[in-house]
Amino acid sequence: MTGREAAAKRNERIRELVLERVPIKSIASMFGLHPNSVRAVIEKLVRSGQLVRIHDTSPAVYADPCARVTPKDGAREGTVPRGGYAGSGGVMDCLPPSGRLPQGWVNHHISGYVSFRVRKAGTFGDVPDPRIGFCGYWEAPRSGGNCQTLRMCRLRLFGQEPTVAFYVSTRGTMQFRVHPGRVYVDASKIGAQRSREILVERAEYIAGLLRATGWQVSDPEIRGVLHTARENDPLAKLIPADRNDRSDDIVVDSSPGVPETEMEGCEDDEAIAIYANIPSAVKEMREGVSANASSIGEMRGDLVALREVLGLQADAIAALAGNVTALAGVQARVAGIMAEDARAKVECAVRAFDGRGYV
Repeated sequence: MTGREAAAKRNERIRELVLERVPIKSIASMFGLHPNSVRAVIEKLVRSGQLVRIHDTSPAVYADPCARVTPKDGAREGTVPRGGYAGSGGVMDCLPPSGRLPQGWVNHHISGYVSFRVRKAGTFGDVPDPRIGFCGYWEAPRSGGNCQTLRMCRLRLFGQEPTVAFYVSTRGTMQFRVHPGRVYVDASKIGAQRSREILVERAEYIAGLLRATGWQVSDPEIRGVLHTARENDPLAKLIPADRNDRSDDIVVDSSPGVPETEMEGCEDDEAIAIYANIPSAVKEMREGVSANASSIGEMRGDLVALREVLGLQADAIAALAGNVTALAGVQARVAGIMAEDARAKVECAVRAFDGRGYV
């Protein structure tokens, strides 16, 4: 094996370790390299398109630029970017690995699509992405109903699988619809209106990628209702799945494959923030009730002890009252004795006179 072959094999192994998110220092230790040498190899892999850095990650996280997607309906196999990434500023592209959103976060999506005006139809080859090569492919044509032909474009972007639906009627009328997927936001930072804007921006980004294959579309417009949801929400267990009363604020939707709670058409940012924090609010309420119950228990114990003390004090007061009464009787008797003694002394001091003289 030549030195160049050995270096290529080493670099491939470094690439695999980077994708497994092994720290750079650990990789350097494995190969006896300085960490800066490993960083140089990674940068070379990025420049050659073998790795793509996930933006807004620190320390840096890298993804495999291309992953094969199994085509459907006779479509040619295309290469698409793997995975998604989390951005800063209260926005994430996809769910965390746990499958649950952080407290206070929700996802926004639309029940319909973003419609564009078709100025010029392009070709149906693989969808190019200047950053990573290709990010999607077009499926074979099929019936779209109502005398229309449908071509579906499947993409892997934003850690999700957005789609483009292109309809052509027998009269030549064209419809270009982008389903931009979901945007995950911190409800305390990003409101419903900004989420709608992000979804439109994503649809415009997808339309921009297709521009390289001849597509020209404009005038994006949301056709559908904004939904606010939380996947794998524990609250879903408390709401009947078959209940779909539109007057309810929160309903359960299992169509994404996982049970999620959902608010339909809510544009009230305050209500959305409350919904995003219901689990923590319930937890705080339970903790408060538990603390209050503990305090009430302690107060009850104090009251029982106080009642016992008051009972002892009442007994002591009753005993003291009896003692006072007895003492008053003793004092009265002593006063009587003293009065008798004084009278006796007076009588002894005066001599008796018997007629003949004093005795």
